[in-house]
Amino acid sequence: MDSIIGSIFFEFIGASIKWIFYTVKNWIKGEKYISFGTIYSGDESDEFHEQFFLGVSNIWVGLLFIMGIIVLLVKLGI
Repeated sequence: MDSIIGSIFFEFIGASIKWIFYTVKNWIKGEKYISFGTIYSGDESDEFHEQFFLGVSNIWVGLLFIMGIIVLLVKLGI
């Protein structure tokens, strides 16, 4: 049960970071915005392996972000 909650937490954090990144990038380039739902769960037309990869990449981004914050806090001595 803990791993399911952890993966959902990291996937949400990762999707949030990716959404912020893509929103800023598209704003600078003047392109159309991508919705959070598309980044979090993919398009309805995506196949299973594409949705699986999207979920795994969101988890990795979230995990790396949280680890980066922890390392930064340890280095700062907080």
